[in-house]
Amino acid sequence: MSMEVNVQENWTVEPELTELPPRRIVRSEFPDLNRPNPMLMYGAGGALAVGGVVLLIAGLNVGTVLYTILGILITLGGAGIIGFLGPYLTQRYLARGEHLVKNGAPVMARILSAENMSGDYRFGRSVTYQVSLPNGDMVHKHVNADDRLLPRKIPANATALLDVESNDVELYCALPYRVPVNPAMAARTPAADGSAVGGVGQTPTAATGSGRMGTIDVAEVPVGPKREKQAEPEPTKPAQSGDAGLPWE
Repeated sequence: MSMEVNVQENWTVEPELTELPPRRIVRSEFPDLNRPNPMLMYGAGGALAVGGVVLLIAGLNVGTVLYTILGILITLGGAGIIGFLGPYLTQRYLARGEHLVKNGAPVMARILSAENMSGDYRFGRSVTYQVSLPNGDMVHKHVNADDRLLPRKIPANATALLDVESNDVELYCALPYRVPVNPAMAARTPAADGSAVGGVGQTPTAATGSGRMGTIDVAEVPVGPKREKQAEPEPTKPAQSGDAGLPWE
């Protein structure tokens, strides 16, 4: 069953994302709900390592070569998960978020639903959203996000960051990094002027969202009121001699 959504609602890009890439980034002050769980990987790796050691000891005691070889392989696999796979997945996840926030092009995403996450964190939400890519493909994704960063009303439009080379896309509010707000940009709030960034691959400029997913309509940048040409001062006429005689003449 297809879900029809209204994408004609207003959408305004966060002012800090109007900076030209590569942008400055800082760690988000909100909890990172999408980082690979190291405890889960360490637990799985530890269980495999212990099982491999037990199998290795059993193989040595019984004298079965197969058990010995399997024990060695399983032990090495568990150690690899603990020492390599866990840190590698975490580093890859952080590098992806850093790249998207630094260089990603802002596009419109349509948040379709937000459900409570399992666990004790009361602000955690499991979000489903869709984005229309520049090539016309519609992608649906799931991500965890802090409820305090989501729109108050859902379904709603929000900002996603797109890697135009790989078409990798993610909600800005779900990434582990943020762009620090420039004081000069802080005054340009959506309520003030509705300014936004240009479309994918374009130089950021003033714009407003038209509601078409994956693109932003570029608006003309106001050039300010025209200066009125000041009237040229009339030249002072020099006094002409002979116009008036002296009092005694």
